[in-house]
Order: sequence, then structure tokens, then C-alpha cells
Amino acid sequence: MQELLQGIVLSGALGYLQISLLQDIGKVSKLTPKEDKVKVALLLSVSDYLIYLVFTEFLKLSIIISALSTVVLAFLLALLIGNFYKYYVKLINKHFNKGANLSLLSPREGAFDYDGLIFTYAFTFDHQLIMEGYVERCSMLDGDMSISIHPKTGLIDSGTPENKIIELINNEYYKLPTAMYIDSTNKIKYYIIYPSSDEWVPM
Repeated sequence: MQELLQGIVLSGALGYLQISLLQDIGKVSKLTPKEDKVKVALLLSVSDYLIYLVFTEFLKLSIIISALSTVVLAFLLALLIGNFYKYYVKLINKHFNKGANLSLLSPREGAFDYDGLIFTYAFTFDHQLIMEGYVERCSMLDGDMSISIHPKTGLIDSGTPENKIIELINNEYYKLPTAMYIDSTNKIKYYIIYPSSDEWVPM
């Protein structure tokens, strides 16, 4: 146990665990570039090691107590940083941004990381309908843009024109929360609707 805790602190792994915690609670995007993640993890690891030194060198606590205390404080520090960053983003949006707002999450997460049903129409940039249906899974891994869509019965190849979808959304025809996500990498546009139940009928 002692070697495990000390190893976590001294190896720098604690910094990555802190980032993972922040991503799980929605304070940091899961699609943060790897280079940025490494830099943040390094800074967090340095601060964790300094905390560890305070316990061992100045307070003269045992290694196991110092390591355990460092782990606990490290996660509390991560939560503090996450809440501070959330407040900072909110402050910037309120007083400085005109128009587009900063976000804790990426546009992809904002569109698809939703605790409920997601119905989407997927179109190419050439306005061709690819598929329409309920989103079953959406990858949030860096570099993986895959989405699993389950078509609702009777909607496959329905050929719903894109301009019709835009018109219905703009006129609040659905009376439901909506969003649009543009996947510039794969050149796909997603018109997204968040139904309250699977009994909802799109058209």
C-alpha cells in the first residue's frame, strides 16, 4: 500500500488522474488535445509533489500518511481548479464576450453529451441526407468522430430535405430543445433534437 501510494505521487500519474476526474464531472473537455493534456498533467504533478514534500520534509509525517494526504488534497485541488475555471468562463461570457460564448466543453460534447434521448438528421455538405434517427453512441475520444445512429421505424431513406428541417427548427415546430453540430473533418452536418420520450414523432 505504501509503495503504491508513493508511486502514484512520484510517477506523475496523479496529474492524469486529476484531469480524468475533471473530465468525468464535465469541468474539462474529454476532447482536450493530447499536448495540452500533457502540459496540464505536468503542472498538476509538480504541485502534487510539492504538497508531498510539505508533508514529508516539513511536517515529518510518515510516507504512507504523506502519500495518502497528498492524494486526497490533489483531488480536492482538482475540484477547486475545476470550479474556478467554470467561474472564470462564466465571468468572461458575462462581461467580455459579445456573441459567441466560451464553453467548458467542446461543441461535439455540447451537442451529444446529453442525459436523455437525442434524435438527429445527418446531412453531407452537399445537402444529401445520410441518416436520421436516434443517437445510440457517440465517441468522445480524441480523434474518433464516430456516431452510432439507430433509425426510427419508417424513417430510413425518407429523403427529408435539409431546408425543410431548417425551416421547422427555426419556426420552433418541434417545441423541443434543438442544436446543430458541424463535423468539419468528415463534412457532416447534424441537426439535433432532444425529445422528451421515444414516442415522439419527428414529422
